Amino acid sequence: IIVLTVLYNKMNIDEYSRRYYLQITYGIIFVLGLVGNITSVIIYVVRLRPWKSSSIIMVNLALDDWIMGDVMCPIVCFSSHFNLILFLTCLSEFHYVVVVHPLRAAQVQRKS
Repeated sequence: IIVLTVLYNKMNIDEYSRRYYLQITYGIIFVLGLVGNITSVIIYVVRLRPWKSSSIIMVNLALDDWIMGDVMCPIVCFSSHFNLILFLTCLSEFHYVVVVHPLRAAQVQRKS
């Protein structure tokens, strides 16, 4: 009876999270993303002159639809997360060099 009660409560928690938590979270993400994209488009169109290639890319990212298909979406998500992992790894290695070998840190920070 205890096992069935635990399973029943777990099922209620999963249903609760699907029904309420995810909808509220996605709603907040949608509203913030919409406001952020509208703000960025207004800033790029009204304030930034002269237009550079980076400005054009940012406006296109804020306005355009996803045209790469369903296959590319998980690939882009994976590469984005993998890039984040690599960046955090490099940052951790740099912090290691600064803490453990402070005299060598100046050599690492040079452009060459």
